[in-house]
Amino acid sequence: MEKEILFTLEKSAEGIYSAKDANSAITASGKTIEEVKLNAWDAVICKFEGKAMPSIGFAN
Repeated sequence: MEKEILFTLEKSAEGIYSAKDANSAITASGKTIEEVKLNAWDAVICKFEGKAMPSIGFAN
């Protein structure tokens, strides 16, 4: 079981932010950093529904 998911944040040339975690293959995107973080949280919640939730971090 994963204890932590660390998302790497990137901004595309079009201005869209993305968050990717290499270990769990979870990705998210959004127009703002706040939106991409919320979308990443939602994706983790969906993946781990009914299981122990890992901690979540973000890095640039």
